[in-house]
Amino acid sequence: MIFAGLGCPNGCDFCCTSHYFKRRHLRLLPTGEDIYGVVERYLELDPDISLVVLDEDFLLNRRRAMEFRERVLAGGRTLSIFAFASIKAISQYTIDELVEMGIDGLWIGYEGTRSGYAKQQGRDPAELFGDLRAHGISILASMIVGLPYQDERIVQQELDGLLALEPDLCQFLIYGPTPGTPFYEQTVRDGLLREDLAREPERYYKACDGFTSMTEHPQLSAERIEALQRGCFQQDFERLGPTIHRSVSTWLAGYRTLRGSPNPTLRRKAERFARELRKAYPVFLAGRLLGPNRHVRRRIARLQAEVHAHIGRPTLTERAQSLAATGLALWTALTLKLDLFQHPRLVKHAYRMPAEAPRLARAWRRLSRLGEGISLELRPERTVWLRLSGPLASDDVARLAERARSALERTRHRLVLDLEHLTHLEQEAAHRLADALRDHRERIRILAPATFSHPGVRAALAVFALYHGGLQP
Repeated sequence: MIFAGLGCPNGCDFCCTSHYFKRRHLRLLPTGEDIYGVVERYLELDPDISLVVLDEDFLLNRRRAMEFRERVLAGGRTLSIFAFASIKAISQYTIDELVEMGIDGLWIGYEGTRSGYAKQQGRDPAELFGDLRAHGISILASMIVGLPYQDERIVQQELDGLLALEPDLCQFLIYGPTPGTPFYEQTVRDGLLREDLAREPERYYKACDGFTSMTEHPQLSAERIEALQRGCFQQDFERLGPTIHRSVSTWLAGYRTLRGSPNPTLRRKAERFARELRKAYPVFLAGRLLGPNRHVRRRIARLQAEVHAHIGRPTLTERAQSLAATGLALWTALTLKLDLFQHPRLVKHAYRMPAEAPRLARAWRRLSRLGEGISLELRPERTVWLRLSGPLASDDVARLAERARSALERTRHRLVLDLEHLTHLEQEAAHRLADALRDHRERIRILAPATFSHPGVRAALAVFALYHGGLQP
């Protein structure tokens, strides 16, 4: 995984990453040279590694992408890269340039033919998808279900259009409002969020999964939208077959297109496709026997014959692997049907940890370092309880008064000066303490003992009778 950037300037109304970064693209790896530097470090670990460039629209910045291409060509290594891109971004390049970068997989937002997103501008999707697949570039196409203009007929029309492009993989997600996006703001403003989700925020956040219809739709109920989504996945499987065989078909197309290219980089890519095709031999038998219908099974059989004709007949080991793969496929089908050995169900244990005691501000913590007879505690309503115990020397009182005054100036805390456990306080020290704290007397309360060793001490502290709270015996 190569983290090349965050955010996206396209600004689709449902996209939280685009709007979280204010429709700006933040390049974590600013140049093509930087990206290739990360690639090289991965190649040192595994020369045949397949990489994913994580960037919302990696190809949108043509200058950076072409600089990366130049570094790939100069390096002479054949890469395998999956990236996220839009039709708008891809349309800036020739297909050969994409293959030279090492790209052999792209996520593309098909969304909906009438959705009107800016990222859909560019080459005709049918022409573009055909060119990409012919050069061995697999496509994961994403479609949205539940757009405001859609009804059942339109969803089916858009699905038919997408499947006609024969992408290798399809993603179908329900149009949903995510906080921070324009669609969320519109949903809240117009009161379109489902009543149960608006009432229970925790339930709303659990429903933000792409598989739950969360808004009031003009034509379709929530249940119907979710059923249409399931139907899209089912039709994709039944009409185009398993994604593994569709990917193999794309690799074969790329091999056939590139193997005779005068460009040595493209010929090396064809050789890599040939190696990947050879690894896929064990998947054919299971597809021919267990495909969803006769049409798909025949299609897989034709694909197998074409691959064998171009790459070579299977070895005995590969035939044995085909039998083993078919056995594993049957076992998986059985365990799915009987719900055996699946992922464990979520078990949630919630623990309420004791709240960590709030920490005193640094200005107050300085008082606790003055001696053993001084203790501090932060209490509710932003009250600091300062307890003095034992005898207190005049010098200690002077430092205490200065630091208490400083703390009161820097914070908004109230102060309770607890002297009930104080056994000795000189008169001069009491005067200095009262004078130092006089300007903050409205925030101070004193708890004094019944008697002091000198009557002047109580007289000095009685000055605080002028402030709110007074002197309390």
